[in-house]
Amino acid sequence: MDDQDRIWEDFTKRFKASRPSVFKVAEYLNREKNCSVYIPKMELAPNKTLAALYRDDGDIIVNDKHVIEVKGKSVLFSSAEDWPFKERDIIVA
Repeated sequence: MDDQDRIWEDFTKRFKASRPSVFKVAEYLNREKNCSVYIPKMELAPNKTLAALYRDDGDIIVNDKHVIEVKGKSVLFSSAEDWPFKERDIIVA
């Protein structure tokens, strides 16, 4: 197995495991923030050669105009001070 095969295998595992995070964030935005949410079809390319044809435009569309990309992380933290990731625009649900 070459590096590209390992990268594809890792991506495939992460993609398949991402559904619960996407739905959790969509539910939070809908229920708690009263937003209209749409989850586009989540489709994985059958192989790495076709991957570019399966790119999406985000995980959740909010109020028909805002695109949300969800990244699930299993991290223990108690406040903003010990949050290990410094990305901006993060919703923790």
